[in-house]
Amino acid sequence: MLLFTDPECGPCSALLPEVGRWQRAEDLALALISRGGPEENRAQADEHGLTNVVLQEDWEVSEAYGVVGTPSAVFVSPDGAIGSAVVAGSEAINGLVLQAAQKPVQPDSQE
Repeated sequence: MLLFTDPECGPCSALLPEVGRWQRAEDLALALISRGGPEENRAQADEHGLTNVVLQEDWEVSEAYGVVGTPSAVFVSPDGAIGSAVVAGSEAINGLVLQAAQKPVQPDSQE
């Protein structure tokens, strides 16, 4: 799952404690795609135990996925295909995490 965030976004900051728990507890790879400088992102990552934080220079990754605001998320399946629509807001992201964590992993090879 890709979670789009910004250190200047209040709703994003409020969601980060939950994101840290998801990264530690769920059977789901979750990466944060963030804006801003390394220092402010590192501070938030350290505070909430976040891993897999990727910085974009401006909005280039967000735009590629059709994200128009933060926090937003999209599920990407193990084969790299987009597995959901982009969702925005804490409640929708929580629902997507729950849904994605329950998806069975499809085998790569076909018999």
